[in-house]
Amino acid sequence: MIKEDKKIQQLEEQQEGKTKINYFKILKLIYPLALLAVSGGLIFTVWFMYSNFYKTMTETQTVTTLQKELMQNILNKDGFDALIKSMQNKTTAKSITPNKNTFTPLPAPKVK
Repeated sequence: MIKEDKKIQQLEEQQEGKTKINYFKILKLIYPLALLAVSGGLIFTVWFMYSNFYKTMTETQTVTTLQKELMQNILNKDGFDALIKSMQNKTTAKSITPNKNTFTPLPAPKVK
């Protein structure tokens, strides 16, 4: 009976436009919502720092280490040019003198 009376009273209050706002229910929701907002902000901050700062720092570190390694392995330009010239000399054909009579028949094979 008491529950029915409360429901009837709430319906009457809503019809009159005098709805009561239960602030305790709202306060119970504020704490989890604030916790979600703070954790979302932390996740976004960590992701932003990783993608924009940490990644670029590691990429620049790898680039500088690769540059240092390449500086140690610089080619000897004179030796490289000599190597290329010798390879070109091996691959280029020298002057070929054509045979005077290119249509001479081959000798017949010997039969035993």
